[in-house]
Amino acid sequence: MAERSGRNDLCPCGSGKKYKRCCLGNDPPKPLPTKAPSRAVPSTSKNRPFPAMSSFKPPPEPPSRPRDEWDDWYDRYRAVDPAAKVNMLRTLLAESRPPEFYKDLEFVSLVLDLQRDLSPNGEETSLSFFEEMLASHPDVFNLGAEWFARRMAYAYVRSGRERDIARVLPCLLDEAHKTDDPFFDLIDLVHLADLREESRTLTFAAIKQSAHTQLTPWAIDDLVELAVFFLYHEVIEAGRTAEAMAELRKQLPEIDCNPSDEHLTAMLAHRAGVADRSLERKDLLGRDEPAGFNLYLLSLDFGRWLTVERRLSPLVADTMRHFVNVCLVEMREESDCDPLVLHQQRLDKYLAQLLGLMSVMYSRGVATLIGMRHFRDFLAAVNLVGEGEHRRAKRICDDLWSQMHRALGDTVPDYAFLNKYLCGPFT
Repeated sequence: MAERSGRNDLCPCGSGKKYKRCCLGNDPPKPLPTKAPSRAVPSTSKNRPFPAMSSFKPPPEPPSRPRDEWDDWYDRYRAVDPAAKVNMLRTLLAESRPPEFYKDLEFVSLVLDLQRDLSPNGEETSLSFFEEMLASHPDVFNLGAEWFARRMAYAYVRSGRERDIARVLPCLLDEAHKTDDPFFDLIDLVHLADLREESRTLTFAAIKQSAHTQLTPWAIDDLVELAVFFLYHEVIEAGRTAEAMAELRKQLPEIDCNPSDEHLTAMLAHRAGVADRSLERKDLLGRDEPAGFNLYLLSLDFGRWLTVERRLSPLVADTMRHFVNVCLVEMREESDCDPLVLHQQRLDKYLAQLLGLMSVMYSRGVATLIGMRHFRDFLAAVNLVGEGEHRRAKRICDDLWSQMHRALGDTVPDYAFLNKYLCGPFT
């Protein structure tokens, strides 16, 4: 007999919601029981070790659990049109119940599904609801703060209101907040939207929160790499004076970053565009540590080139530079250790990870491919690849660009703001 699902158990359909908020009442009818034909079994012993099967009686099924008013509410909610759903959710908020009530009702899922239900013209309505919830019921908003803030930030960017993102960030800055996947995508978005102060605040807050959050090593490294831009850029703007360098040395340990003096000097020189020599192809070949560090220095040269030649802001240029470097390191680990040869299969595999079904890093995927196209132009400009390799790499990027847009489907408008960072359209 199948185990009965409790009302507060996860629904067996796999939706992730509680049974009472999902399929309760919609279960398919069970088949009628059929009586198996009896079969006479000869006994070989007068002293049976177990009772006869005919004496076995199955335990009675427990009585069905009574429905409550919120089961009825949920049934009504699922049956009405999207506009009526918004009104029902607003009515619930107006009742000002404790956060535990909204959590039990799966309120976060209901709100996140709202924009999909209202599509294709419901963004303004859903954004207005998010804003109302943030203003009047921050405790309820905090139940899904990262997901709500991310949705609102994309809506602001799509409508050209990037500066309004600042209003949704305070709920994420508390040191006790636990960062999750949507937080990283939000940081990427704020960086790519060129919101410098908001980017700095959000990034350093995430680093503090990482002390009590179970983050993977790559996530911590990612935060540190995004954070050092601000510290290094300030030193470069100050002319790399002794005082500025001393202050930098005090700040780096606070974000768990402790490069050697030799590495720090080299990184600042390449970021500032004053390195004593240009990197050659031979400096980047092999699996030893110098080759890996030289590849990182090359990415810093690339970031500088993006600001000078492509006129990207320093923040956007460094963010895109970082995305490209992560991609290069991933591909280098599987390659013959010539990181300048672009392999379509390896790039496709890396982008597929960012654009996968369970990923929320889509903006990073789009920005990485745009950055990779710039990177191929950069390599040709500094004579690290020939014209033939340059044309082949551009063709690979063009092919993957078309595939990416097909994969993104209806979400393409979310990332259209990145098109302004293209140097000429992808074909």
